[in-house]
Amino acid sequence: ELDPQVQFTQQGMNEKELLAYMLQLLDNDRHTRGIQDRAGGIQWQVSGIYSYGDLVFLHLAMENASPIDYHLDYLRIYTRDARQGKRTAIQEKEMTPLKIIGRYKKVAAGCNVPFIIALPRFALPAKQFLALEAGEAAGGRRLQLKIRSPHLMRARILPPLHTDFFQL
Repeated sequence: ELDPQVQFTQQGMNEKELLAYMLQLLDNDRHTRGIQDRAGGIQWQVSGIYSYGDLVFLHLAMENASPIDYHLDYLRIYTRDARQGKRTAIQEKEMTPLKIIGRYKKVAAGCNVPFIIALPRFALPAKQFLALEAGEAAGGRRLQLKIRSPHLMRARILPPLHTDFFQL
C-alpha cells in the first residue's frame, strides 16, 4: 500500500529510484537490535537504519501475536528532548516522512508486517531522541520507539542502486 506520490530531488534521486531503494530494503534481514516496544500482543521494532545522500531509511516491523487485528490510526515521528526538567515545556519537533511503503495500516492477528519510512536527513543532538509513536484506531494499544543518536550514527550507508549490497 503506497502513500501518494511525493515529487522531490535530493542527491539526484527521483521518485522511481527512491521506491526502488525502499523495495529492496524491505527484504533485508534485521541488523539493528534493542529498539522495540510491546503492548497488548503487538511488538514493534526497528529492523534496520540506513542512510543514502540526504535521506534516512527506517526499516520497521510490527508483529501481532494477539487474536485481534491491529488497525493503525496514527503514526507520529518527532524529535524530543531526552530529559525534561521540572516545570519546563517539552520540546518536540514533528517530522514528515517523504514516503512510507508496506502494509502497515492493518496488522492481522498472527502476522508480521515490515515497512520502510524515508525521512530527510537530520541532525540529532546527544540530548535528544527520535520518537516514533503508533496508536490503534478506537483502542488502547499505543506503541513508542525511541531511537537515540548512537543508533543513528551506526546507520548503514547505502551504495549506489546498481550494487548487490541489499543481500547483506
